[in-house]
Amino acid sequence: MSIALPGPADVAELLTFLPRFREAGFQAWLGSNSTTDPVTGRYIWIGPLYHPAVVEFFKVLNRPCWLDKRYQPEQCEVWIRDRQIIATADLAAIRAMLTYCNRLERVSEGTWGTSVQEGYIDALLVRLEQLAAESRNQVATRRS
Repeated sequence: MSIALPGPADVAELLTFLPRFREAGFQAWLGSNSTTDPVTGRYIWIGPLYHPAVVEFFKVLNRPCWLDKRYQPEQCEVWIRDRQIIATADLAAIRAMLTYCNRLERVSEGTWGTSVQEGYIDALLVRLEQLAAESRNQVATRRS
């Protein structure tokens, strides 16, 4: 059984992050999350420390409607680096690329930050915004 694609409310929620990520001076990374072992005094790196908006964004992506269980990581890696592919992507392809960005953190800590800082998430959200506008226009035209 396949999970349905995200609906208008899901898309609208995700789009609320676009202006947040574009705020002047926004930094996806706030530093490193670390501690010191109280017994040995050794430094222990836990992982990257992200801006709360980044954490919240990727938490939203963990919802079933945004998870593409059939995404192809190798294919998504090529797509995400090609702005022309993103600019013409449909909702299913966007969901696959967002799944890729989200899941890559499991094997390469720091990729959430890279996805935001390098503009991949921005490009995907801009395309998502375009698709949402097209959908609204089609609905309005049908009602006329």
